Amino acid sequence: MVILLVTQYKDYQLLKQSKYLVLDQAYNQLFPEDSSQVLNTFQISDSKPNLSCGLAKNFNNTNQKYQIQLIKFTDFSLSLQQKATIKKAQLQDLENNYHLVKQVEAVINGPDKPFKYVEWCNNLTSKISKCINMESFDVIFQEEFHGKSLFSNIASALNNCQFLIRISLNLNSCTNIKIEDLCIFIQAIILNPNLSSFCLNLSQQILENEDVDQLGYTLSKFTQLEILELNLENANISDKNIVYFGDMFDDCKLIKNLNFNLKKNSLCNSGIIQLGQKINKCDNLAHLNLNLYANSLLEESVIGFTFAIKNKKLITLQLEFSINILGDNGILTLCSAISKCSTLRKLFLDFSYNNFTEVGAKQLGKNFIQLPNLSNLTLKLDWNNILFEGAKSLTDSLRQVRNINILQLDMIQNSIDQKYFYSIQQKIKKCKRLVNRIVKLTVYD
Repeated sequence: MVILLVTQYKDYQLLKQSKYLVLDQAYNQLFPEDSSQVLNTFQISDSKPNLSCGLAKNFNNTNQKYQIQLIKFTDFSLSLQQKATIKKAQLQDLENNYHLVKQVEAVINGPDKPFKYVEWCNNLTSKISKCINMESFDVIFQEEFHGKSLFSNIASALNNCQFLIRISLNLNSCTNIKIEDLCIFIQAIILNPNLSSFCLNLSQQILENEDVDQLGYTLSKFTQLEILELNLENANISDKNIVYFGDMFDDCKLIKNLNFNLKKNSLCNSGIIQLGQKINKCDNLAHLNLNLYANSLLEESVIGFTFAIKNKKLITLQLEFSINILGDNGILTLCSAISKCSTLRKLFLDFSYNNFTEVGAKQLGKNFIQLPNLSNLTLKLDWNNILFEGAKSLTDSLRQVRNINILQLDMIQNSIDQKYFYSIQQKIKKCKRLVNRIVKLTVYD
C-alpha cells in the first residue's frame, strides 16, 4: 500500500479514485473518505519527518503498520505529478518535477572543472527557469564568486517565474564579489511584478564607500518591496557611508518589515541620526529589527532611533545594542520613545555592556507600563552595574504591565548580592499572568 502526503490538490476526482491512502499536511485522512477501507492498525511513526509532500511505502507487512518515510521528491507517481504540490525542495534534487515546487533552495559551489563553466552555468539557470510556479528562491553562493554572467543568467531565469514573491541571496562566504555586478542582478529582478520580499546577506564583505552608494541607490528602485532584510555585519559601514541608504527609505514606502543587521561596524552618532530620520519615512512599517551590536553608539545616538519609531504603528520591535556606551540617559531616552508605541505587542531589547546603572534601572520599567498591548517582552541587561534596589524596582514595574504573558529578563553579571538573589526571582514567579517566564541572574560575591 502507498501513502501520499499532499498540501494541495487540484483534481478532486483523481485523488478520490486513486488506490492511494491520501493524507493532508496534518496527517488527517482525506481519501478514501470511508475510514473502514483503511486498515485499523494504520499508524504513523512518532518521529514524523518535516516534509510537505512525499511518498511512503509499506515496509512492515507482518504487523500491518505503515510509516511515513522520507524520500526524494523525484519519486512521485507520474499519474499524480500534475496535481500535487511540493512545498520545499533542493534545486539539485529536482529532476522532473520543477513545476510542482513552491520554494527552492540552491547552494552554488561552481563547476568541478573550470573549462566547463558555460555548460554548468546554462544547466543551473535552465533548472531555475523551469520552476515556473516557484514563490520563494533561496540561494547561497560559496567560495569564489563566478562572475557577472552568472548573476545575469540567474536573474533572467528568475524572471520566467511569474509567481515569485521572495528572493534570498547569501553572499557572505564568497570572495571577489563586485557590487556593480550585484546591482545589475537587483535591477533585473525588480522587473518581476510580484516580488515583494528581498533578503541580502553581505556579512563579512568589506564594502567601500562607492559600493555602499551604488547598492543603496539600486535598492531604492525596489519600490514594490514590503519585506527587506539586509545583513551588513562587519562590512566596513560607518557614519560616512550609512547615509547612502537614505534614498532607499525615501522611495520604498511600502516596507512593512525591515530587518537591518549592522553588527560589528563603526557607527556612532551622525550616521545613525540620519538613518533614523530616513527609516521614519516608511509609512507602513510594522516590524522593525535593528542590530547594532559592538558599534560605537553614545548617549546622543539614540536620537536617531527615536526618529525611526516616531508615530509608527509598530507591532514588533527588536533592538540589539549590546557592547555600546548608551549609559542611563541614552537607554531611558530610547525607552521613553518606545513607550509611545501603543500598538507594540512584542518587544526585544538588548542593552548588555552599556554602562547601565542602578539609577537607570529604577526608572526603566515605568516605560513598559505605558504599553497597553505588550504581551511579549525580552529585556537583556547583562554585564552592567545594577544593584538589588534597581533590580527590585524594575521587576515591580514589569509585574504591572497589564497584558504581558511572556517575559525574559536577563541580568547576568551585575552587582546583585546573594541574599537578594532569590527574592527577585520569586517576584516574577508570583505574577500569575505569565505563562512563560525566564529570569537569568547571577550572584555577586
